[in-house]
Amino acid sequence: MKTRGEQLAEFERLLSDWDGKIARAFLEGIRVVQSELKLAQIERALRENSPNNAIDILARAVRDAGFLSFSRTLTDAMIAGGDYAARIASANRIEFGFGVTESNTARFMEQYRAGKIVQINREMRDVISQIVFRNAGSGVNPVDTARAVRANIGLTAYQEGHVANYRRFLEELPKRRAAESALNEYTLRDKRFDRSMIRAIEESKPLPKAQLDKMEAAYRRRYLIRRSENIARTESQTMLQTGQKEYWRQMTDAGIALETEIKRKWIVTRDSRLRHSHAQIPALNPDGVGLEEPFKSPLGLIRYPGDPNASAANRINCRCHVFVRIDRE
Repeated sequence: MKTRGEQLAEFERLLSDWDGKIARAFLEGIRVVQSELKLAQIERALRENSPNNAIDILARAVRDAGFLSFSRTLTDAMIAGGDYAARIASANRIEFGFGVTESNTARFMEQYRAGKIVQINREMRDVISQIVFRNAGSGVNPVDTARAVRANIGLTAYQEGHVANYRRFLEELPKRRAAESALNEYTLRDKRFDRSMIRAIEESKPLPKAQLDKMEAAYRRRYLIRRSENIARTESQTMLQTGQKEYWRQMTDAGIALETEIKRKWIVTRDSRLRHSHAQIPALNPDGVGLEEPFKSPLGLIRYPGDPNASAANRINCRCHVFVRIDRE
């Protein structure tokens, strides 16, 4: 039987590995969508005063090409979680393979992937709407708006707004007396440009447009990387834990083991990201829980770390783990 420490160490390696894979798949999806978007089509829709048509063009690009690789990567992560559970079972002298095509598992994965694409599509629609209506009110021409639409694909509306605020801050540098607010608020900026910012303030001279564009693009790029990492931290946990849960369910459905023989305990990862509510879960469930029994938490019931049915506050960026013990005669 694998010890709790051995299980945790192996799972931490899996999390790290799939964090990177899912983040890269998300960024690749963004790249594909941007390459599929035709600026002329978006520009024409904007000139015809049809912003919803421009948004529909984006939606088709996401649906048809952008996130096929991303959704496949989520499936592969779930399979990795099931295979991990199979290794735990094998250490307990139980040999049973994970079936990703098993009906309930396949149905869950199809629904989950479809839901993620819908969510990404909705977030992109919000960003495009924000850019289109903001630029229309400011008199920005359709060509520049179309370029802004393509450049900001992948950010949330909040993040795109923050990038726009950074651009305005840079444009207003000559009017400022110090750059402390940029150093404190815009932490994702490319610090190689800090000297240019300070000089613009000291000399009360605006930065050249080409340099403004570079600084804005660098800030946007770093924001997109940050978002891909945040998404990956949540999705890798959700998929790996779901794969494990599905494996144990399949095994008990097949009669290889009994539900009463499987006990699960919540293990916290004690680092700077441990939330107070999750630190309390082991004490709220001192004897562990059964296979189909949810854990009690201060934020409500949760079946496992990253549980997609739990509230966002209870699952996003969670790095906890479940130790599985199989007690057999």
